[in-house]
Amino acid sequence: MRLHHSRPFLTGSLLHKPIIQPTNNNNNTLIIRFSRFSCSPSRTSRAAADGSQGSSSGFREPLDTSNWKPRVNRRWTPMTIVLVSVPILTFALGTWQVQRLGWKKELIKDLENKMALEPISLPKHINPKVIPEFEYRKVKLTGRFDHSKEIFIESRTREGELGYHLITPFHPHNGGQPILVNRGFIKRQLKDPRSRPLSHESKDVVEVIGMLRKQESKSFFQPNNSKDSNQWYFVDIQEIAEHLETAPILVDAITCTSSTFSSSSLCLSTKLFLKS
Repeated sequence: MRLHHSRPFLTGSLLHKPIIQPTNNNNNTLIIRFSRFSCSPSRTSRAAADGSQGSSSGFREPLDTSNWKPRVNRRWTPMTIVLVSVPILTFALGTWQVQRLGWKKELIKDLENKMALEPISLPKHINPKVIPEFEYRKVKLTGRFDHSKEIFIESRTREGELGYHLITPFHPHNGGQPILVNRGFIKRQLKDPRSRPLSHESKDVVEVIGMLRKQESKSFFQPNNSKDSNQWYFVDIQEIAEHLETAPILVDAITCTSSTFSSSSLCLSTKLFLKS
């Protein structure tokens, strides 16, 4: 028996499978022929399939996925919206609180530095536009209160007791325009001047140590002031100054002294509160 190879063995992607074929030779010799089978399409078939793309390398071109569009479920359920919104809102709120805390610390530091300075005498002529630069700066005033034109800022409390902040026009002795002085908290039952101690209505020359204040923003929940009914819910410096015919300058009194009365009776309790 003779073995004839039609082609030599090949390795790689070609599989060789022997096929036994009888032959009609005179020597009664059994001839085994090896045929090859490829695991992949033949080069001829691939070249024909890729002929339209101008490729004759026998290898398939990369698949073009540029026009593929992924299928996305665009339906947002209320629960999905809530689950997505909660962490975003929490992060934003935390960031705002940190920034707010830093701002408040800087404000307290600036306030402490200004309060440590000696009070300055308020000049005769004051430009209201520069007041924000000197807010919380201690100043010294000498003059008299005009108790006939005082107003009350309503809805104030101290230690759980309802009352007002009493704002009184102050006439400086240096000949300057009258200004506004917030003398502090007064109880409701003392709104009538006749019910107050005589020291509250003193016409003596008074020395006031206080802090310059700028205009604060109005809260959304605060009602509007009513000049006609003399109802005041918010310290609008410009509006109050026009009503009382003074310069738009506000000083929060810290101490008030005179030759007759002590500071505890002339000026009421004025406390500084920083908004959070």
